[in-house]
Order: sequence, then structure tokens, then C-alpha cells
Amino acid sequence: MPLVFHITSLFFIVSLPMLPRVLGIFLFMNETDLRSITEQILPKYFINQESYFYFIVLHADAAICIGGTTMVATGMMLISYLKHACGMFKIAR
Repeated sequence: MPLVFHITSLFFIVSLPMLPRVLGIFLFMNETDLRSITEQILPKYFINQESYFYFIVLHADAAICIGGTTMVATGMMLISYLKHACGMFKIAR
């Protein structure tokens, strides 16, 4: 169950930076509106964010995927340790 939650949340988190560009195409938003939405979502880098937008999104998505996978793997490992300890106590009883 945690793996399903992780995969679905990753999909939404990864697609979040692309949302202003999609909204700009379909809703005909101003460039300033798109820029303000993008600045709120993406972290601050000291480079030109318009020309390196896709590299910034790739960096953010990779960090989110690695961090999320690490958190899920750690949780699953702790659950397996708990089940192992409970099984050992059940045998010892």
C-alpha cells in the first residue's frame, strides 16, 4: 500500500512544474502569471530559469524520486524488522 501511494504522489509531484505551461496553452494566461506560478513551485537557482527550465525540472524530479524512494524503502525495512522481532518473540513464547 505505501508503494502505491508513493507512485501516485510521485506522478502528481513530477507533473506539478509542468502545470503552468499546460495552463498557459489551454487557458491563455499572461507570461507574468506563468512566471509567478513557476517561481512559487520551483526552487531558486542562480541561473537563467527560462533557458534551463527542463534541466531544473529534471533535477527537482530526480531529487523527489530518490528521496521518496528512500523514505518508502526505510519504512518497509522498519516494518520487516518489526515483523521479524514479533515472529521471534512468538517463537520464544
